[in-house]
Amino acid sequence: MSTGQTNQAAEHQLKEDSDGHGDNQRNASEAHKAQNNSKAIVAKPGDIICGRGFHIANHRGNLDFHFIINTYREEYLSSKRPHKTRITKHVLKEIKSSGARFIKSVSNGSNVDTWEEVDYATAYKKVSHALRLRITN
Repeated sequence: MSTGQTNQAAEHQLKEDSDGHGDNQRNASEAHKAQNNSKAIVAKPGDIICGRGFHIANHRGNLDFHFIINTYREEYLSSKRPHKTRITKHVLKEIKSSGARFIKSVSNGSNVDTWEEVDYATAYKKVSHALRLRITN
């Protein structure tokens, strides 16, 4: 942005602030940004769904997730804590690099499933919890 454009933008901002319309426009813009930050997404077959139930456990992404988890479980269970953290991060990176996302259902008041991607900490917890589980059969 050139100095002239910067000055024009600053003058425009001052004008908005002095006439009282700037706050309303800014608030609407901030609300729009906040709404877009928690975007509803379309679930893909490879996504890992966070939740419980038969339909979730048998989702292709969740089946792939548990296949990867089973590959690392024995090493994870026999490792000391610092190495467990590295394994968890490695598994999470492997899953993310495949294009899979960790998603959860969001209620929107209708019968249509709406999904949003979970944050890194939630995905990390899901991976570490799955690694800790012992398979009984």
